[in-house]
Amino acid sequence: FRRVLFRSDLVTLPLPTLSGSAAVPSSVDLYINNLKTYSQDVNAGPFQLNNLPSIAGSGTARLVVRDATGKEIEQSVPFFVSAKMLKAGLLDFSVEGGFARMNYAQESFDYNKKPMASFSARYGVLDWLTMEGHAEAMPGFGLAGVAANVNTLGFGVLSLAGSASWFRKEGIGAQVYGAYDFAIRSITIGLSAQRTFKAYNDLASVTAPALLQQATNLQTVAQVANLGTAVDLGSTKPARAIEKATVGIPISYDSSAINLSVARVVDGSGKQSKIAAASYSRKLPWNGSMFATAFVDFATAKKNVGLFAGVSFPFGEDISISSSASKSSGRAQFGLQASKSIKPEEGSYGWRVSDLEGGSPSRGAAIAYRSGFAQIEGGVLQSGRAVQGALSVDGAIVAAGGDVFLSPRVNDAFRSEEHTSELQSHSFISYAVFCL
Repeated sequence: FRRVLFRSDLVTLPLPTLSGSAAVPSSVDLYINNLKTYSQDVNAGPFQLNNLPSIAGSGTARLVVRDATGKEIEQSVPFFVSAKMLKAGLLDFSVEGGFARMNYAQESFDYNKKPMASFSARYGVLDWLTMEGHAEAMPGFGLAGVAANVNTLGFGVLSLAGSASWFRKEGIGAQVYGAYDFAIRSITIGLSAQRTFKAYNDLASVTAPALLQQATNLQTVAQVANLGTAVDLGSTKPARAIEKATVGIPISYDSSAINLSVARVVDGSGKQSKIAAASYSRKLPWNGSMFATAFVDFATAKKNVGLFAGVSFPFGEDISISSSASKSSGRAQFGLQASKSIKPEEGSYGWRVSDLEGGSPSRGAAIAYRSGFAQIEGGVLQSGRAVQGALSVDGAIVAAGGDVFLSPRVNDAFRSEEHTSELQSHSFISYAVFCL
């Protein structure tokens, strides 16, 4: 008898490894950002801590070695753990294939006739080096790219990427990307830049114009986009330039955080945005939380300023109620939402109801159920005089242990050698059926 395990507790990130030496048998305590998280007794001689508790983000790991007489030796090591990295030897890949969805939210079961496929892979070459690859293809179009993520001595992660595309109608184009995420003490900083050259395209841009061209049942192309004016196809292309800088500042004494960001974006049609934003979040009594965000776009003739704020409180283990208020371009909106989160166990269910009043009022409700073979979700949305409904079935076909069976969607799978009697590696195909 063999079991297939779908585990959510597998750690795929390369966590810091700490080592030291003890002159006599001692106890070792590990503090992460001055909070004790791990203890272990060690024998005399060199030691190494590999099975550390899961660490995320940045900070300082402090190792305290204490012998029987109470003598202590301390060692502090900065760390920076990023989701961009994989443990050495781990391979994470995904293959997708199908047909582009057309006239979304207007027609049911309407797809482009040309097949398309995409492939993505990440491999942990070393604990400090993760390589990535990506490819997209359909008749008359192809794209390929590579990327590298490097952990720079525990202080940050440097990312570099490049890709090239070929589109029969427009020719060859390229895109480059660079980013550096790092920390100075408890302050996190992110810098990134992206550029496209010549006729760079992706699957989204080469299929988006087809959506407009297929609208033979409408009088004008503009009606398809509900614009009432001429449609600018250039906006469907990848952005020509994106530059962004972010700063995250935690405030430890009241469990709050401040985030600042500036960004410059030039979209595919050449339209430019220069946006500065600031947000504040903090915990509230009774496990509640609040947030507030403000932004301004300096690129517009009349500066576009927006405000958004909200609070959220849990009720029980999996039910929460939140409210929000926003104002942008002179239009104010107020919202209220209640939801019950769905759990990973078979037989669990979740629901969501929302009401948004103000400039563009809308109301919606949805319910989801997780069975042994898929997650089934249905919902209805009312906006103005229009009412829309949706039903989706989301799951996977899994091959493991010589059997093939249906299961809820599997997002990743890694092999563990800890339990040789249990099969923990499997191949799968995820599927989704969506109806309007």
